[in-house]
Amino acid sequence: VGPSGGSLLSPLTPAPSATETLFTWKDYPGADGYVLFVSDGSDFKNILYSDRVRDTRAVYPAVARPLSPGRYYWRIIPVQSDDSVVLGALAGQAQFDISAPP
Repeated sequence: VGPSGGSLLSPLTPAPSATETLFTWKDYPGADGYVLFVSDGSDFKNILYSDRVRDTRAVYPAVARPLSPGRYYWRIIPVQSDDSVVLGALAGQAQFDISAPP
């Protein structure tokens, strides 16, 4: 994550489903890309999925382990072309819930 006093990245509410959940966020100045983490805990000790993307959106792919009903957390970090965190940037973090199918 970035140094204190930096600018926080703004994650937007995902459109959750057990597969293919869409994550979107606002563009961060100076970012060459973003690293997305999905976890089942707010401490991110158990990362369920991660990806490096160039756009301000990512999809939890159907080929990844399906998310069971429950609460999940996601974090997005703006990175430079060498995958180092953009100077002054702080990770944005949000939560989402997967509902049981009807």
